[in-house]
Amino acid sequence: MRLRTTSPGSEAHRAFVCAVCGLPIADSLSRLGSVRCHDCRDVDAPIPSEVPTETTGPRELAHRSAAGLDVSLLWFEATGRVAVRVLDSTTGDRFELSVERADALNAFHHPFAYMASRRRKGTGAQHGRTAVEAA
Repeated sequence: MRLRTTSPGSEAHRAFVCAVCGLPIADSLSRLGSVRCHDCRDVDAPIPSEVPTETTGPRELAHRSAAGLDVSLLWFEATGRVAVRVLDSTTGDRFELSVERADALNAFHHPFAYMASRRRKGTGAQHGRTAVEAA
């Protein structure tokens, strides 16, 4: 199970992500020590034998704030992974999406629409609750 924080060193904003699909794991599963989300558990998705780990923090490529939402576009140099991180400072809700490089700016400008489109296409895990509610 990989642990991500929405801001470096922040203890208050932690989110566990699925070792298979990279989407947030529901709090109930993370408390039980699960490394897979509900959907990956339901289909018995295999856990990769070697999940790449990011030994250094991400490089922030872009950041924007409006109406209590902070959105960051992040690049993890060690693994080449690109992600969009969203924090709603008014509610404390947060989530992180791993994105394809070609989709990075679209996901950065429209993270909620991007998350919904991934679920409609079946390319991401679908949780009973939204990623924001599960975080």
